Amino acid sequence: LIDPETLQGISPAASRASTVDVTVVDGDYTSALKNAFHYARGLLRADANGNRLLTIADAVYLLSYLFRGGEAPYCPALGDANNDMRVNLADVIYLLDYLFGDGSPPSPARVNCR
Repeated sequence: LIDPETLQGISPAASRASTVDVTVVDGDYTSALKNAFHYARGLLRADANGNRLLTIADAVYLLSYLFRGGEAPYCPALGDANNDMRVNLADVIYLLDYLFGDGSPPSPARVNCR
């Protein structure tokens, strides 16, 4: 416990994203919360489908999310290719320009999600 509103923990070293159980112990009181905390670290910006590669499949994933009611990226940064804090058609265009044109890579390349 860092302060009354902040807990600190250690995530498994081998996993980049997962859901973990949380056990709170305070004196004689113990409470276990199943699947209570979701973490992700070191993920690739614009990797919308989460396969750790930047490909046209990420652009298709974003188009499906934006216009066909498809599943949202795991966290917003995975869909925010141009890093403007929004996920929209501009991200698809940015990613396609990077993949097939002479556009800049998504930056920062690695993101951590909560």
